[in-house]
Amino acid sequence: MLAYEISLTRIFSVLFRSPYVFLILSIAVCGLGVGAFLAVRREEDEPDLAGPALAFALLLPLPLVLLLTVGKGLVAGARGTAVALLTALPYVAAGVLLARAFRRHAGDAGRLYFCDLTGAGLAALTTAALLARVGGLAMPLWLGTLAALAAWLVCRPRGAAWQAASVAVLLVCAGLFGLQQRRPFLDLPPVTVPDEDEDRAVWTKPLFRELADPRAGSTMQYTQWSAVARTDVVSNTGTDVLYIWTDGDVPTQMEPFQGDLGSPRMALYRNFIGMVPYALQPAPERVLCIGPGGGLDVLLALLGGARQIEPVEINPAIVDVTERFKGFYGDLYHRPEVAGGLVIDEGRSYLSRARQPYDVIYFALAKSATSQQGGLALVDGYLYTKEAFHAYFDHLRPGGLVALVFDRWHLVDRCLTTATAALLERGLTGDQVADQVVLLTLPEGRVQGPYQHLLLLRNGPFGPALRTRLKDVGQRCGLQPVFVPKLREPPPYNVLRQPGVTADALATAIAGQEEYLQRLVKGGPFVRLNLGVLTDDRPFYADLSPGLHPFLKALLKWSLGAGLLTLAIAVAAVGRRPGRAGACSVGYFAGLGMGFLLVEVALVQKLVLLLGYPTLALSVILFALLVGSALGSRFSARGTLADTVRRLPVVMGLLVLALLAARFALQPLTTTFLPMALPARIAVTVAVVGGLGFLMGQPFPSGLRALEGARRLVPIAWAVNGVLSVTGSVLAASAASLWGYSVVLVAGAGIYLVTLLLALGWMPSRTKQEPAGAAAN
Repeated sequence: MLAYEISLTRIFSVLFRSPYVFLILSIAVCGLGVGAFLAVRREEDEPDLAGPALAFALLLPLPLVLLLTVGKGLVAGARGTAVALLTALPYVAAGVLLARAFRRHAGDAGRLYFCDLTGAGLAALTTAALLARVGGLAMPLWLGTLAALAAWLVCRPRGAAWQAASVAVLLVCAGLFGLQQRRPFLDLPPVTVPDEDEDRAVWTKPLFRELADPRAGSTMQYTQWSAVARTDVVSNTGTDVLYIWTDGDVPTQMEPFQGDLGSPRMALYRNFIGMVPYALQPAPERVLCIGPGGGLDVLLALLGGARQIEPVEINPAIVDVTERFKGFYGDLYHRPEVAGGLVIDEGRSYLSRARQPYDVIYFALAKSATSQQGGLALVDGYLYTKEAFHAYFDHLRPGGLVALVFDRWHLVDRCLTTATAALLERGLTGDQVADQVVLLTLPEGRVQGPYQHLLLLRNGPFGPALRTRLKDVGQRCGLQPVFVPKLREPPPYNVLRQPGVTADALATAIAGQEEYLQRLVKGGPFVRLNLGVLTDDRPFYADLSPGLHPFLKALLKWSLGAGLLTLAIAVAAVGRRPGRAGACSVGYFAGLGMGFLLVEVALVQKLVLLLGYPTLALSVILFALLVGSALGSRFSARGTLADTVRRLPVVMGLLVLALLAARFALQPLTTTFLPMALPARIAVTVAVVGGLGFLMGQPFPSGLRALEGARRLVPIAWAVNGVLSVTGSVLAASAASLWGYSVVLVAGAGIYLVTLLLALGWMPSRTKQEPAGAAAN
């Protein structure tokens, strides 16, 4: 199930914006709770497992096959609800299977949950490699084959007919997987949502809209999947440049280059917006390029005379792409100036271990270590936070430059306010900050692809000679100055010259411009956009909403409504059964579902920077959390039910204290260990996350064990836990957007505390009904 969820996240992230992916997966994952409720209707003490196991295996590949064959119109038209309902079918089958299995073996819930979580941990560790190996579209077919093998084991006691059915499903899934590997029959369709349909067009990615437009003449030349992204190399009619798209968004150029820096074509690039930082100073000794993609940024550094270039790329597929097209782009990453070749790492993480300062730190349209798990697909930007700008200036020579190229002006302004906050914290005055900042843009109507706007930050003032040089270079490159110290300082940027200016005052002044009064959604009210300072705790650089974004607000209302409806149904079902655990038990399992997701989301996001490379970070963090929880689950099975009940308050009390301690310890821990070698960072992460997981893995199987004398309530517990975990993920996204991940972690601790109080009011009554022989574990 976890591998299926990660695969769906990757597939839909190529077509749709991250909030839309979040919506689709949130609806789909609710299928777990729906399936568990369906299991409540069956009253037998030995519920059948073969049927749902077989259905699960068959339904894993079926939705994707249907959506990308007969149902292509649903995907191409961005019909999110229909897509979500189809992809929810495997979750429904899994919900029935899990609820029945735990109901049948409630007394052994600790061991069963141990196996469940261990399998999920193994998926976290291996899914990234499988995605790169077989491709995103083949993953559900492979998972169906794996599930069919498991179904065969479950079907064996049911006789020859059931075994034959499981073998048939196995052969179908394996056959489809083999066909997709040899002669692909599944592919993502172009998105055909018209521009007039703003409600859906805004959530689709530009590459697949471009593929649907015959005027663009776009042709796929190469595609590769990884756990980070799908990478596509695309050619267009009318140009010999190739474009590398990452998850269907913000392309990077791959220029035809045969090694001659003095060619007429290269002469044109000397007037390119990205050449400005190199034209302002003598040939730089050392340059760091973050997110160079197809090599254009490295090419610009070579044209600028850089002697040593260090390109750092977050997407591992770029290595294969550039190797495949090395004859096209001149094999830039193997030139002598690029001594270490292309490094696969997160920019901040790599920079923290750099020992020598740089003359230029350059990144254009760079993406950050966005991790998407459990349907949570928030756009974060650890390259653009206040702490990031501190790191840049810590690794910059006196007179060195940080150069950032953007495709949208509001990102320039937001980075300016954030960089200002960092510089003010370093002891500079507003006047001194103003002397170190330059803003340039291409005039309207002149296009250089997505390279539109330039923010320059200097480690020292732009003096008179440099300002004159900047004026000449800008005119030669056809750039329009927006802010140049002492030469052009229009409002609102001249606020920097005011005594005692703060970054918040600058953000308020910039946001006061007319273009920052906008509607966030079609037909909504006009609001003043938020350009506030970004931090590692709240790094959402693309979220400019002054409060909770309307889309996330609507999703939060939906998830809370689904959660409350689930609770109401569960309490009503429990209330009809005299002598059964009441509302406290329902609240207990609801709290565990919400609390686990809140903590998981916060841990993943707060520790991803420590490990750097996002695929590795996600794999290690989830593996440590899930396997730690599995070990905790196994530990919870020790002794009698009375022993479990006595241990539980201690375990949950320790968990609450540990989460509160983590709230204050994770940031300094990241700062301390970030410069260290990877094995040390992995060890620290596994120790911290695994320790928390050990505590988090005990309450759920302990609660199921307490229901051994009331097994008919086990499916209700699973249903409540499944649906409320979705509510927890949406709450985590909302709280992080408003207040940051530290608040999410504290909220998780608070929910676990409330859950502990509910356990104290419920579980002691269950020990009085402990069945004979329960101590024989």
